[in-house]
Amino acid sequence: MLTVMPTSRLTSPRTLRASRVTAYLLLFTTLTLTACLTLVACGTSSLTNPTTIPTDIPTDIPTKPTSTAPTRNPLGQGLDIINYPIDDSRGSVGRAFAVVADHPLPISPEAAALWKRQGLRFLAVPLAQLEPLLRDLPLAGSVQRQTFGPLTRWTPIAIGGSSNTSRVIAGLGSSTRNPSLNSNLTLPPGRLRILARAWDEPVLDQPANQSTTPATPRASLRLELLPQHEQADPDLTTFIQPPKRSIDRAGRVFDDLALAFLAKPDEAYLIIPESPAITWQRAEDASNDHPTPTPTLEPNTENTNPQPPTLGEVTLSNAAFSGSGRVKVIVVLIPRSAGVFNLLPFAR
Repeated sequence: MLTVMPTSRLTSPRTLRASRVTAYLLLFTTLTLTACLTLVACGTSSLTNPTTIPTDIPTDIPTKPTSTAPTRNPLGQGLDIINYPIDDSRGSVGRAFAVVADHPLPISPEAAALWKRQGLRFLAVPLAQLEPLLRDLPLAGSVQRQTFGPLTRWTPIAIGGSSNTSRVIAGLGSSTRNPSLNSNLTLPPGRLRILARAWDEPVLDQPANQSTTPATPRASLRLELLPQHEQADPDLTTFIQPPKRSIDRAGRVFDDLALAFLAKPDEAYLIIPESPAITWQRAEDASNDHPTPTPTLEPNTENTNPQPPTLGEVTLSNAAFSGSGRVKVIVVLIPRSAGVFNLLPFAR
């Protein structure tokens, strides 16, 4: 005997499709919420800027720098950056680097002198001498290391402390190519920073031991440096990552201080903040009769109109702040070149 089920107990195809759609929507909503929460957590942990310059000296830190051996660059070309915060309250930086202050530079003497007048000493140091020079310097914070591949866009490599008010910087006027450099510049709220670009560039010169130019030219890393004042952005004080601004819109660019050169593979390039009035002396050359003047952070009671700090001192030291010590951040740039130029970076 054939039994027929009542039609009221059967599920129509339309109802089944609606149930499936509802289930898919619930699953998609759950996955979307999970992904959003994960991105928010990751984005919050990445707000800390590793290149911000410290303004005080902690006490629970090692007293010797760690090894200067850079991290291997997997791309074969790029830039290794190591920031060393040093306690220079006793003038140890000048005594250490006076021995290499006369090493040939890849930039013109005029450019180096201009940087010096702005409170920035630019040095070229053979890699073999780098670690011994840094070994005995007293640290004032943790050493920060970054490894970059080719930098085709301007990238901050060092960022000074932020100021919520306007401040005066010495030696920067309407034209920084003025040899006197006596005019001062009032900067709006913001922070000073140093930008860099780096990429392999073909070197088309003919080697001395070859009669013809090789089919594949050798490569050297082109390194460009540019100081800039980044104006304060109200969005920077929020937890939401603000939209990126172009370099021209971020603030004043000191293009008169721009450097561009081909780096040598066996050299490191150092940026050291120092007052233009300070003359570095080797430890063996210094005497008690003619000591090297050491900058002080104490108020100058004799001069009622003291000279404001320079661009380099504000960017890479705490010279603009009062305190018992003097922190200087030494920026070490180690170029990495593939050696052979390839139009496509990953071509071998």
